[in-house]
This record gives sequence, structure tokens and C-alpha cells, in this order.
Amino acid sequence: MSEAELHILKARMRGGQLNKARRGELEMGPPVGLIYKPGGVIDLDPDAEVQGAIRLVFDTFDRLGSAVETVGFFRDQGIPFPRRLRSGPNKGDLLWALPQHARILQVLRNPRYAGAFVYGRTRTRRRPDGGTTTTTVPRAEWQIVMPGAHHGYINWDRFEANQQRLADNARAYDNRLVADALEAEWNDMLRAHTEAVEDHGRRGREEIAALDAEARQRILDLARRFPAIWQDPRVDHRERKRILRLLIDDVTLIKAESITAHVRLRGGATRTLQLDRPLPIAQIRKFKPGLVAEVDRLLDQHCDREIADILNQRGYRTWEDKPFNLKKVAFIRDAYKLAR
Repeated sequence: MSEAELHILKARMRGGQLNKARRGELEMGPPVGLIYKPGGVIDLDPDAEVQGAIRLVFDTFDRLGSAVETVGFFRDQGIPFPRRLRSGPNKGDLLWALPQHARILQVLRNPRYAGAFVYGRTRTRRRPDGGTTTTTVPRAEWQIVMPGAHHGYINWDRFEANQQRLADNARAYDNRLVADALEAEWNDMLRAHTEAVEDHGRRGREEIAALDAEARQRILDLARRFPAIWQDPRVDHRERKRILRLLIDDVTLIKAESITAHVRLRGGATRTLQLDRPLPIAQIRKFKPGLVAEVDRLLDQHCDREIADILNQRGYRTWEDKPFNLKKVAFIRDAYKLAR
């Protein structure tokens, strides 16, 4: 068979495979916990222990909210997880072992456990040496997704919620890496400066000046990058607090007509800030006299619901910056004893 004929044959085979996939009829090896029944229908593995292990993964993830903690629970409790051998003389047999993090992630990310038929989750390429390389395809590039194609351990909504939680966990992990890197770099800067000061008695003036200048420049470079790090959307409030703990020794607040904040930084420098005192919550919630007068005037010809609509049309908002409703107008009427 010529190379051209072989190419055409392979193209036709791929086309036939894709057509079967579009109908959800393409048979692909199911993950552990799912099996093919006679007639090509996928169903839950009848082995109760296997089912229990799969369900425990999803239930534990729901409870703990983390794949890492789910793995920790299995390993702390000594609970093994099944794996079905796909090759070798014992092909098809179950192997039970304590799960690794990657194994739990495979279960949580596999849409087949949610009863969905999916085609195009991986891409296989042949290497020049004759071997193959398989890569995971981003979810947005999956070719075919058919929820509800067969029985599963969870429904599609729960699967989607799990993917969102995994994505949030990944972002939180990235944020921690940013903060950890900043902390390590800042500590390096402080250590370099401390070493420079300690070496003062052992080195000549010129050498000390050069070392001090180098350390000072590194610290200044980090300080210039600090606003960008602080404003990085990947750094959440918890990580910003960690950064502040690296920079600040203590803060003293003095409350008077305004608030005076004396800030002592780690290097010994101090800063004093003058801040306006926040308004009491009762004053924040207090309605402006002009608004109260307008409600009083509208009460002559309108009910509470009509007044709420009129106020919203005119651009009025509550202290929470929310639209008015019947209850808000009734509250103003009662609080200010306005006659209907």
C-alpha cells in the first residue's frame, strides 16, 4: 500500500471515529468505577467497594473543599483507592493502593464520572523516534461534550461546581507562591543589609561603601516593584496582610477628632498618618433631610410602592446604594412620623 493510500485510509478511519463520537457511540476505555455492559452501554461498576471508594472521593471533596486535603484524609485513614490495570498479563484486574494527589485530581476532573460523554480531552502525537506523546487539551477545546449520556456518580451541576472550586484553589495556590516569593526576596534583602552592617568592623571604608550601595540598590529595586505586586489581582487580601507583617513592626492609633496612626517599619523608620474618623453607622444610615421632605410631599398623592418607583426614577438611592422599595419607604414614613 502506497503512502498516499495509507494516508487516505487513516483519514477515513478518523472520520468514522469522529462520526461515532458525535453520536456518543465511540467506545473508549472508561475510568475505574465505570464499565461497559452488553450492548455498549456504560454503567456503574457493580463492585460495591469500588463504588464506595469513588463516592467517598466526591463526598470528601465536598466536605473539605480541596484535593490535597481529600488525599490527606484517605492517607491518614489508611483508605486505599482502586486502579484497573490496562495492560500486561493481569489486564483488567483491580489494584488497591493509597491514592496520590494526581490520582484524586484525575477523578475530580473526569467528566465521565458525571455521566458525560466527552471526546477530545487529550491529544496524541507521534514522535520522530516512533513513540507517542499525549497532552491534555484545555476544556474550551474539547470537541464533543454530551452531559447525561450514561449513569454517573455525580450530576453535571456538581461536576461544574467542582471544576470551579479546583480552579479557585489553583488561583489561591498561585497567590501564595507570589507572596512566598516576595517574602523570600524581602528577607534576602534584609539579610544582605544586615550582613553589610555586621561587616563594617572587618572591611575597609571603600569596600563597605560598595557593599552598602549594592544592598541598598537591591532594596530600592524591590521597593519600586512593590506597588505593582500590591496591585496584582492574583494577590488576595490574606496575602497582602502577610506582606504588611513583613514590612511593619507595629502601629499605634490615637483617636480624637481625627485618627493619628504612628507606623513603625521593620528598618526602624516611622511614619505618621492623619485619617478622618469614619462616620457612626447610625449617621451613615440616616436619610438626608431633602429625601425625607420629598417622601413627605409625595405621600399626599402616592402610596409607598409608587413613591419607591418615583425615587428610583429620579436617581435616589439608599445608604447602601441600593434602589428603594416599598419597605424602605415605609421605614422612612414610620421613622420620621410622616402622615399619609
